[in-house]
Amino acid sequence: MKWFVTVLAMLLPMFAHADRFEPARAKIRDIMLEENLPSVALAVTQRGQIIWEEAYGWADVAKRVPATPRTPYSLASMSKPITATAIMMLVERGELNLDAPLNNYLGEHPIKAHVGNVKAATLRRVLDHTAGLPTHWRFFYDGDGAHLPSMERTIDEYGTLVRVPGEGYLYSNLGYGILGHVVERSAKRPFADFLRTEIFQPLGMTGSMMTSEARNDARVAVRYARNRVPVPFYDADTPGASSAYASAHDLALFGMFHLKNRVPGQKRILSDPSIDQMRVPTAKDGDRGMRTLGWGLRPFNGFEVLRHAGSMAGVASRLMLIPEYDVAIATMTNVETTKLEEINAAILQTLLPNEWVARRKLAPAAPVVGCWQGKAHVDARTVPLSVDIKATGMVEVKVGASSVASIPNAQFRVTDGRHELLIEDIAASLGSTDANRYDYRVSLDLTLRDGKLSGAAYAMSRPVADRIGSALSFRAELERLPAQE
Repeated sequence: MKWFVTVLAMLLPMFAHADRFEPARAKIRDIMLEENLPSVALAVTQRGQIIWEEAYGWADVAKRVPATPRTPYSLASMSKPITATAIMMLVERGELNLDAPLNNYLGEHPIKAHVGNVKAATLRRVLDHTAGLPTHWRFFYDGDGAHLPSMERTIDEYGTLVRVPGEGYLYSNLGYGILGHVVERSAKRPFADFLRTEIFQPLGMTGSMMTSEARNDARVAVRYARNRVPVPFYDADTPGASSAYASAHDLALFGMFHLKNRVPGQKRILSDPSIDQMRVPTAKDGDRGMRTLGWGLRPFNGFEVLRHAGSMAGVASRLMLIPEYDVAIATMTNVETTKLEEINAAILQTLLPNEWVARRKLAPAAPVVGCWQGKAHVDARTVPLSVDIKATGMVEVKVGASSVASIPNAQFRVTDGRHELLIEDIAASLGSTDANRYDYRVSLDLTLRDGKLSGAAYAMSRPVADRIGSALSFRAELERLPAQE
């Protein structure tokens, strides 16, 4: 009975939020059909609890093995924050020094310098990709006749600085491969064993492992090409950069730890000051944001987000942390795609709708704020339209005889001086004979021209089973009503 009560207490937060995330579910289903994704798995946390975790599709298409939130997926570069955590653990134990040269920990196989001073390539600079090590990736597929080299051989062949240390950001898988090697040498045991016993087990990440272990684990999601043909099993010569596996549930646990949540059963593998140190921005990442010791720090619709992404053949993964709201979002799929960003946006819009609107980079400019009325030309008739754009970004829309819909996530853009407005997912009917063949939602895509909002009203069909329906456009124009005194 006690076990039942404990399990029920754990599940209640997910049940309470299940229906709340239906718009995000619809977005996931749409993207899966558009992108031909075999599966998607996700987990969302807030204030130290997993409030929603779910999976869709197949971990193994041929064997009809369904994906679950506990299915281990290949993480690709999402492995890097895990490797960075291992480095920081050894720093905290006094076994490594962030500001010591990398070569202090490489023994008889040091890195070399083509430019700059090799002593300036410190652990800290490797962690934030400013050590000057080159961009590098090399994969070894079953059946191609090549054998995975030792890390020492990879360092001997490719471990040469191509930029002056500290000169600037250069993303380097090689650097993180070498960091994994440093962990192995310092801990005097295999890197996979260190991660399993020092990170995965203490944090409760029971579905996490390295590629060497995943090869014979029946739970893992098969990696697929875009045509759903399985990708031959492969590994990289930089395991610290890209060879970890974890489930969505496990990544959520990892995220909660880095948010300093006190999760029952988790051990504190790093002190809060060390977690804070990993968050501090240390290098500019071009015009996209900043790098920290293991993370990227980038704006996402105005939110300050700690994040990392992973992408390679048969893999896409994301972990997004928003410390201000104590939120973590883990998403993954077993095919290479860029669409996880859209899924994360849909989740965040649902989870924090008011904040999503308030933090938009582009609020509606004065020329479009106000009440607009007009019509859409549908078949041989017209359908009344009204759009009330608030200065806050909230939009109220009425299409035909439908009730007024409040839209918190309308998109406002300025393109070459043109004010543009996109309003999606309006529950309404345009009455089109062709559109009515499928269940659909209405979208408005409007541009301010000559004092009028003009463009199109779209009937955007929702997928049914394996059929994508249609997207039909109808001419629309609206005029601003005089402001009421």
